[in-house]
Amino acid sequence: MLTARFVRLCSALFAVALLVLLFALPWTRSSDAALVGDFAPTLSPDAAAARVAAAPQPALVDVPAVVFPQTGRRLTNRFGFLDYW
Repeated sequence: MLTARFVRLCSALFAVALLVLLFALPWTRSSDAALVGDFAPTLSPDAAAARVAAAPQPALVDVPAVVFPQTGRRLTNRFGFLDYW
């Protein structure tokens, strides 16, 4: 009996917390961010281009591959997925 009450209490508290997250949190944004949008640029285009140009570029490395001697084709893990070429 105590366990059933505890479960009902916990589920009610969870439901209230979920409703607060769903309905109250979107209204806590600042009004100008809601008007402009979430993806508004914070830098001018020239400053953004300068920041990208100044960022270190990744070095090109040879990806280790499994070479099949029968066909000469390669199995590599490029870009996070297996590639057979």
